[in-house]
This record gives sequence, structure tokens and C-alpha cells, in this order.
Amino acid sequence: MAQRVDALDGHGARGQLFSGELLNETLDPRLQEIVAEAAQRLGTAISLVSLVLQRIQFFRAHHGLPPELEATRATDRDTSFCQFVVRDQQAFIVEDARSDDRIPKDLVERFNIQSYLGVPVSVGGEVLGSLCVIDDKPRRFSEQDQVTMVELATAASERLAELARASDPHSELLSRAAVPAFAELRNVLQSMTMSVAGGQLAVAELATLKRLTSPDLSDEARTRAAGALRSATGAIDDLEQSLMETRNASARAFGQVAALEDALIKEGPGTVAQVIERATLLATHDTKLVGGVQVASVSYAAVSRPRFATSALAWLLSQLATAARTQRTKPALTLQSNANTITLTWTNTQIPTHNLVDQLSQLLGPQAGIQAKATNTQIQLAFA
Repeated sequence: MAQRVDALDGHGARGQLFSGELLNETLDPRLQEIVAEAAQRLGTAISLVSLVLQRIQFFRAHHGLPPELEATRATDRDTSFCQFVVRDQQAFIVEDARSDDRIPKDLVERFNIQSYLGVPVSVGGEVLGSLCVIDDKPRRFSEQDQVTMVELATAASERLAELARASDPHSELLSRAAVPAFAELRNVLQSMTMSVAGGQLAVAELATLKRLTSPDLSDEARTRAAGALRSATGAIDDLEQSLMETRNASARAFGQVAALEDALIKEGPGTVAQVIERATLLATHDTKLVGGVQVASVSYAAVSRPRFATSALAWLLSQLATAARTQRTKPALTLQSNANTITLTWTNTQIPTHNLVDQLSQLLGPQAGIQAKATNTQIQLAFA
């Protein structure tokens, strides 16, 4: 038998099957209880909830893994046994892996896998992977073993369904923080469209001057015609103005897109200064209507989760600006940063700061590593 077998070749893309928090790498306590119970009741060394993806199987929960696999929490899909559970949509049993020609031998040889029982786990009728038990010695699995595994797999599937429905806190927060950024982009694109239209009109007017160079005109006729088109030379100024407006609008659009890209896509460490720059850009559509944001001081301290931090600050800025517009005040929004904190202050506006902080805490969740505190005229964000 081959070292690797892709039993799901041709079964199509699987990425769209995994929604919500299914692929969150944080170990889920309920799934961890289920795999521990499976190993205990069947007396095996290892138990897993394995989600079979496009190229790998991801161990959403695990018990008894060797250190190497516990570190990676995954193997290639074409070395897995769980792919056969997904393919067949039913239990897959291996009683003696070394003599079983159906399975790839890579993991058998690397980790001495000798026996396996996997049953489907599913969400919305789609088999996503398996609840499985694995042992380092050949063994038979009884009918009662299979009944037990089906019972536990049902519980695992129920929990996976809950995770699939769960929203990613950052996605919800970002969706709220990004609304002003998209509104600003629409304004910028509208401005660019108007500038381009103005430029096209200027070009059309300048075309009349171009015709003065026609060889069919005498010098006298050319002079008379030029005198009748003195106003057309103003089109040069109009064209210059249109080009300048288009250039400025493109710079604004680029800034908005870059901020959205940083908040939506890029991950990894960042700095407090970058968080402030991106967040103020994202909130520009709202804050410019109340006088903008003054950045009084900037820290270059590291921020471990800048996407969360950027979304949180942008959302706060937009909320404060919206409150100020409602009250028809100019809040003098000011940002100050010191080490790993950002302090947002304002004047002249009554804002329910504690309600805002409570909402933000709910949106962020505990994993964001951000602490928010409030007084009547100040909100402070502290980053881990």
C-alpha cells in the first residue's frame, strides 16, 4: 500500500463547509471532554475530533497525541484515516493497520498506529470529519464500541453545529468599524468621477484651440479665430484643477483601502502608532464632520493583535463622532498614546461612555487582549 492516498480526490472544494468558529485553534472544553471520554470508554491511547479540510486534517480536539502532533494539531489529508470516514459517510474500522491494504502507511510507520475506529461528525447534513479513537496495538472493536462512538459523535456534532453558528468577535466588530470606511470610499469615488468629468469637458474645450493649428487657416484667419476663443484657454486651468482633485482623491482612496486591508487581511504584530493611523483613517467619514481627530502623542510600543485594536479604536471614534453630530457639538476628539495604551478624550459632548465600553467588551471577547476603561470624558484602551 502507498504511503499516501487521497481518498477525496475529485470531491470538490471543502473550504465553504467550515463557518463560524469551527476552525478556531482555541481548544473547546466540551469537545475536549468528549475525546477524553471516548479514549476512556474504549480504552485507547488517542482520541480526536478531526476536521478534514482541503489539504490537511485539523485536530479540533485531541487526547493523548504524541508531542509532535500535539504541536501541529494536523497532518496531511492524504496520510489520514479520517478521510475514509468522510468519503464513505459512515464508520471506518482498522483492526491491524500493518496488514490493511486500504490505508496509507505514512502515519502507521511514523507513530505506530495499529488500530482505528472513526465515525462521522457532521454539521447541517455535511460530514466534516470524524470522532475517532486510535491505539498502538491491533485490536477488535465490538458493536458496543461502535454504539458508544456514535453516541459521542452525536454530542460532538451538536457542539460543532454551535461553533459553526458562532460569530467571530473580530468579524462583527470589524463589520461595524468598516462601515464609515466604505462610506468614505464611495464619497471619494464620486469625487473622482466628478473630477474626471470636469477634465473631459476641459479637454473638449481645449480641442477647439488645437484646431487653430490647421494648415488650412491663414495667419490672419488664425488670429481672428484665436481672438474669438480667448475664454477657451481657461480650460487649461480647469484641467489642472481636475487632475489635482483626482490625485488627491486617489490618495484618500488608497489610504482607506490600505487601512481596510490592514484590518481585514494582515495579521501579526504591529505598533500603537500603526493602530492609531489605521483607525483614524477608517473613521474619517464620521470624524471629519465634527472637526476630525487630533493626535497629541504617539507611542511605538508593540501591539500583539493590531487588527482587534484597530477595529476597536475605529469603532469608538465613529460612535463618539455620531453622538457629537446628534448633539450638534464639536467634541475636539484627541488621541494620546503612552507605552501600550491609547487614551481618547473629548469636550462639549455628553456621551454614555460606560455603555460604549460595555458594548466594546462584548464585541471584543476575552481573547482580544484589550482592556477598556471609561470616565465621563475619556476612554482608555490598554493592549496586551
